[in-house]
Amino acid sequence: MYDLKSIKNKSTLLISADNNVKNLVNNYKIKYDKLINLEFNTTDEYLNELVETINNKELKIILYSNTHFFGKILPYLKKNIVVSWIYSNSIANLASPYNYFWFKTIFDYYNRKIISKIIVLDEELFKILDKQSIPTDLLKLNIKSNKTKKSKFSNYNTIGIIATDYDVYDNIYNQLSACTFFQEYTIKLLNPMIVTKKFCERFNIKYEVCNSFDDIIKNNYINLYCSFSNTEFSYFIKSMDMGIPCILGNTNLLNDNNTLKEMLVLKSDDDINEITEKIKNIKNNYNLIMKEYKKWRTKYEKNN
Repeated sequence: MYDLKSIKNKSTLLISADNNVKNLVNNYKIKYDKLINLEFNTTDEYLNELVETINNKELKIILYSNTHFFGKILPYLKKNIVVSWIYSNSIANLASPYNYFWFKTIFDYYNRKIISKIIVLDEELFKILDKQSIPTDLLKLNIKSNKTKKSKFSNYNTIGIIATDYDVYDNIYNQLSACTFFQEYTIKLLNPMIVTKKFCERFNIKYEVCNSFDDIIKNNYINLYCSFSNTEFSYFIKSMDMGIPCILGNTNLLNDNNTLKEMLVLKSDDDINEITEKIKNIKNNYNLIMKEYKKWRTKYEKNN
């Protein structure tokens, strides 16, 4: 556990209960001084000490992830403590009762003036909250420099799927179905469940098990991030920076570059034929894609 005694006055604490916070701080523009990542076995005594530390100093608090721990912190903070909450899901995720419950919880804390700002990753959700005059920040990707490699199409025989099979919004089975047309390639999957392995075996899909998305992204012919709710665009950036084309689910990220939008963005997230056609077209258009990506990345970096 983080030593609370080292927290300085007038600093900003980022408090999380999600290991994915490492991806957040590495890839998004977020200002904080100390990170406190609560573990599953965090005790009430530690939480009480955390509350006492916050109340005895002049601090700003940023919360990340959805966890019951925050229910043991927020109601006990002094009213002058400035608290923001990062909600990382997209607007599509609100169709899930579980995700909607957490968003409603955050919204309730805002209405009760316990938190002062909601921070989001999804631009569409940001626009909706902004229309309702809710003080909101949209986190931008932290692109420091142009690292695009020279255009050279890879000869790797793997396709990476940036998705999990336990989340319906990740659309993994449609992506796998499209991959049945490319049986010369091995598909890299993140810790697949038994049912996913059986699916691959049933349709003669060769697969390789990886332990992280970072492992999945590397050294591939192509990457697929065809999620219904893709907000972790750092995966797209990493893939393209490695010179590996990455097909995206329907998103407005590339709206200002018609070439990339046409070649990499799906019009329909669940259209297996469209995923298949985009995979087929990558090789013939590789140099053009990388040329346009370099232009887009430079512009994005400058504007953000």
